[in-house]
Amino acid sequence: TPQVLRDLSISLQKLGDVECEAGNLPVATEAYRESLRLSRQLRESLGDTPQVLRALAIDLHKLGDVEREAGHFHAAMAFYRESLELTRRLRARLGDTPQALRDLSISLDMFGDVEREAGNFPAAAAAYRESLELRRQLRASLGDTPQTLRDLSVSLDRLGDVERQAHHLPSATVAYCESLELSRQLRANLG
Repeated sequence: TPQVLRDLSISLQKLGDVECEAGNLPVATEAYRESLRLSRQLRESLGDTPQVLRALAIDLHKLGDVEREAGHFHAAMAFYRESLELTRRLRARLGDTPQALRDLSISLDMFGDVEREAGNFPAAAAAYRESLELRRQLRASLGDTPQTLRDLSVSLDRLGDVERQAHHLPSATVAYCESLELSRQLRANLG
């Protein structure tokens, strides 16, 4: 049944997570691949429901992470790209819900990270800028919650990092200064 397949997929994701944390990338990869197969099977039987698309995007994201950790940047890029397409589709279907915006922002960050590691600074900066705009949109709708402030700060740091690597020091400085202010605000709010 769909529920049994979904439960099995979640169990495989959790196994993959713990194996990844233990440094056992081959076992983690196999668990994530099996979870992905189940998610694709659910998509075939249930169609493009938001739950199915989100689960599929998460599986792809996790496979991208483990491939990136193993140094397989082309494989990681393919998984991140497909995950990004699905999170864009979810946003189009659900609208600008906080979950849809945050999921898309995370996908853009991962895509940007692998582009930056590959030395493609313009593509990385474009992904980070789009992610940053989504984080600003989340802050405008949700307010200055600890998560929105931290997410925004992390996006600014990523943009600053790629701008610095591309030798755009004034842009990097602007991003880092805004991130620093958000970090100070978080400290003031949380202690």
